[in-house]
Amino acid sequence: MCGRFFIVSGRDEIEARFDVFVDIEYTPSFNAAPQQGLYIIPNTDLAHLYVATWGYSFSGTTVINARVESASDKKMFSSAIANRRCLVIANGFIEWKDGQPFKATYSSSLVAFAGIWEMERVNGVERMHFVILTREAVGLMREYHTRMPIALSAECEKEWLTSADAAVLEKFLVPNSFKPLDKAIGNVRNNKKELLVPMRQLFD
Repeated sequence: MCGRFFIVSGRDEIEARFDVFVDIEYTPSFNAAPQQGLYIIPNTDLAHLYVATWGYSFSGTTVINARVESASDKKMFSSAIANRRCLVIANGFIEWKDGQPFKATYSSSLVAFAGIWEMERVNGVERMHFVILTREAVGLMREYHTRMPIALSAECEKEWLTSADAAVLEKFLVPNSFKPLDKAIGNVRNNKKELLVPMRQLFD
């Protein structure tokens, strides 16, 4: 975890919730996956939403998450933890249990995952890339996975971007709802709102 999430709020809601300008081309994603361009607020500009690619390139693979317990000690993440933090905008994430996908959501409909970012050169062009910080699962999440993304409490979001103190990561949200989804969401090529309709509602 976290290997898939979704961001479906409108730009007006994002602007109001995070006090940012959404002056980029913005398209909701019902099935946000690694290596896709998604939406972050970097610590270098708290006033605007940016597009960044999910995942760092490393030895021919894509690294999409960083364990908060060890990230500061790893060369790949240590500089970004200290200097390049971001908020990853989301409405929730997808988790699998025994092959069944579930939509995980929070009491707040729009949240921010704690993230870090780097600039990577791809085909001669520098692009912003991010990873999501994860921690040991607690609460209801433990029934679905041993790890979970760190969704920051709203009052701590800007502190994560502006402070050098990692203790802010101890103030996090826990998903409180898990709804079964159609397995079609497992295909990253699928990206439509029907994917997020809980299965029991599909047959009502």
